[in-house]
Amino acid sequence: MSGVACFQSQSGGVRRVCGSIVLVVELKGFLVGFVILFGLLAMGDCDSTISEVEGEENLIAAARHIVKALGSNKKLTFSARKTLAELGTQLSTIAALNETKGDGVSEIEDRLCAVEEKILSWEEDQSMIWDSGPEEASEYLNAADEARKLTERLESLCLNKDDDEYKLLHRAHNVLQKAMERLEEEFSHLLFENRQPFEPEHVSFRSSEEDVLDEGSIISFGDESIEDSLQRFLVGFVILFGLLAMGDCDSTISEVEGEENLIAAARHIVKALGSNKKLTFSARKTLAELGTQLSTIAALNETKGDGVSEIEDRLCAVEEKILSWEEDQSMIWDSGPEEASEYLNAADEARKLTERLESLCLNKDDDEYKLLHRAHNVLQKAMERLEEEFSHLLFENRQPFEPEHVSFRSSEEDVLDEGSIISFGDESIEDSLQRDSVSRASEEYILDLVHPDVIPELRCIANLMFNSNYDQECYQAYTSARKDALDECLFILEMEKQSIEDVLKMEWVSLNSKIKRWVRTMKIFVRVYLASEKCLSHQIFGELGAVCVDSFVEASKASMLQLLNFGEAMSIGPHQPEKLSRILDMYEVLSDLLPDIDALYSDEVGSPVRIECHEVLSRLGDSVRATFLEFKNAIASNVSTNPFAGGGIHHLTRYVMNYVKILTDYCEILNFLLKDRDEDDPSSLSPDMSPTKEEENKSSISTMACHFQSIASILESNLDGKSKLYKDASLQHFFLMNNIYYMAQKVKGSELRHIFGDEWIRKCNRKFQQHAMNYERASWSSILSLLKDEGIQNPGSNSISKTLLKERIRSFYIAFEETYKTQTSWLIPDHQLREDLRISTSLKVIQAYRTFVGRHGSLLSDKHIKYTADDLESFLLDLFEGSPKSLQNCYRR
Repeated sequence: MSGVACFQSQSGGVRRVCGSIVLVVELKGFLVGFVILFGLLAMGDCDSTISEVEGEENLIAAARHIVKALGSNKKLTFSARKTLAELGTQLSTIAALNETKGDGVSEIEDRLCAVEEKILSWEEDQSMIWDSGPEEASEYLNAADEARKLTERLESLCLNKDDDEYKLLHRAHNVLQKAMERLEEEFSHLLFENRQPFEPEHVSFRSSEEDVLDEGSIISFGDESIEDSLQRFLVGFVILFGLLAMGDCDSTISEVEGEENLIAAARHIVKALGSNKKLTFSARKTLAELGTQLSTIAALNETKGDGVSEIEDRLCAVEEKILSWEEDQSMIWDSGPEEASEYLNAADEARKLTERLESLCLNKDDDEYKLLHRAHNVLQKAMERLEEEFSHLLFENRQPFEPEHVSFRSSEEDVLDEGSIISFGDESIEDSLQRDSVSRASEEYILDLVHPDVIPELRCIANLMFNSNYDQECYQAYTSARKDALDECLFILEMEKQSIEDVLKMEWVSLNSKIKRWVRTMKIFVRVYLASEKCLSHQIFGELGAVCVDSFVEASKASMLQLLNFGEAMSIGPHQPEKLSRILDMYEVLSDLLPDIDALYSDEVGSPVRIECHEVLSRLGDSVRATFLEFKNAIASNVSTNPFAGGGIHHLTRYVMNYVKILTDYCEILNFLLKDRDEDDPSSLSPDMSPTKEEENKSSISTMACHFQSIASILESNLDGKSKLYKDASLQHFFLMNNIYYMAQKVKGSELRHIFGDEWIRKCNRKFQQHAMNYERASWSSILSLLKDEGIQNPGSNSISKTLLKERIRSFYIAFEETYKTQTSWLIPDHQLREDLRISTSLKVIQAYRTFVGRHGSLLSDKHIKYTADDLESFLLDLFEGSPKSLQNCYRR
């Protein structure tokens, strides 16, 4: 008796159990698979039942349950895995083929009809298509190309000769063949009709490199063999029929348990589904998913089954190696490269085994899950030890930082400092790391901050820790070690950490020294140390992407902000004039380093440092402007209550002119920072400038020159006020002569000349010369008037009275001696000016004295001539030395 007949006799017919379909579908997957298989094996003659079950939904439901049952089997054989992979591919192919065959055939047929009409319309026409114009030729070419595409699409369906679509494919081949034959004819015609006459005088050559058609470019058409499609197996329907017809299936489960039977049932269902040419979209989607599941089951079973014991063996070996160092307090890398390499390999093996076990997607109930947990523990211990070794290598292999071998020449300094030459070892580099306003090309000096020999070791540890998802631990170990190194660098450079409040409380002497160190430190720290630090980060983390930038920024950010914090403190402190040149130094170095800092922190993660740097620079610029204005105010408000002794060069004059001279080193910066200052603050200009003169000056001189001249004018005004403290008019002029001459010489003999200009110097010279003349007039006019004849004649006659003459010469000597006593205490510090004024005075006095004595010598005896002309000339050489002398009781020499 056949399997179906036996079953019918037990159940009383199929229709009795049709209502049980829903209940059967809800059975567990592996039980349903067994029931299906039992029905398959029990069947004898199935033909009579095929027609009663034809729904694709039932076949797909059965396939889904079998896939689920196979998925629950943890230990499939190699043969079973191979078969499952093949069945998965077939299911996906069935879905794809049905999608192509079903939905697109009618569209293809419609398009083929249109193409066929166009191609056949020229079959009876004996004229040439290309002679009918380009539009007609283009339409024919498009139709032929469309015929090619439709033919290729139908060929891709892998049709059987029994399929209805096969006739459509044959028809497409015919249309394409006719089109190609006609195009061949047109091609030959075009070649013949468009030959150019051969004219040797116009011969030219075509490059041999032009493309030519190879043999593979010829398309041939005709009947091609199409692979026979899958045969239609209806056994799947019989299986499903048996499934639905069964009443009690529990008793049959234990009779079929082999994986071969489940796979055989799955294979038959795949074949049955493959015979269905018009599956719905939902069915195609389900088949594709089932195909993927079958392939996954095969792959997972391969890993879970055959490899687990191997993984466990390998893990035991790795665990032994890792744990052998747990109780050892010594460092692995101190034990030699071989031991370090073995440990790295063991740690990497632990990572690979952990990843392999994780790929199995294990459940907590699986036996292998305990193995995964064990692998995680081994990997964690390895990573903790590597983190410790990583930090140890970074610390122990730091290279000593010697700032005395890294120094900079400053083009702004008048003389070379001790550290004016950059040297590394025995090599000296005298090129300063300065930049001009046009080109700011960076010149980096890279030091080995960590011994080069351990860089590969550090890189290997970092790569392994990152690949093992212990990136944060490695990152933190690195940044912590490098932060300490950077702090040590700043300590060596004597830039200890200080708050803004601490800086503001510092005395000027200490602060001045601190600023000088800050300027030098910034150059070394940014251009040498930070550049080297970024290089080190790249050497270790360069293979890990953005982490090399992140680690550098995190390690260096605190130190960089510490330095910028000092700049911030200086910018908000009191705007004292003595600080101006130092703040300019800070502004200049930070401005000069700005491109370097922007390059070092160019990424988004470095933006806080970049922004802070730009803000500090801006605030330092504001401080320069405010301090410069305060400097002017300080000059104008400098008040003296007592006259300056000796009429020499006032301290204020020296201070201001030396101050201004120092500022010439910052011409470019001041021109930039002080531009528009005269417009924003008109009071900053020279007090004696009229609006017209002011506009004139602005158009012809630089911003800084305008402000420097303004400072000179303010100084002159202040000196004029100080001169009024002298009661002696001659000393007022003497004082102004001294100071204005000093100003002129200071400008003339320095870079200030290019700023103030020759016109200002000429104007200044005229001023001091005028004061010199006024001094001579006020000092010697009254004395020289005693050497005139007026007032010494006898009454009523022109004869000279000897008595009056004697009195006159005695009065001259008294006045001369008094002037000598007074003006020897006066001081002209400049040797040239002193000599010039002595000569000028001597010429006037000696000439008048010789004339007077020569004219009246006969009336005067030797006892009345106290000094000769040579005596007076010698006395005049004692003037303006700043040492008071007396001529009392001094007689002819």
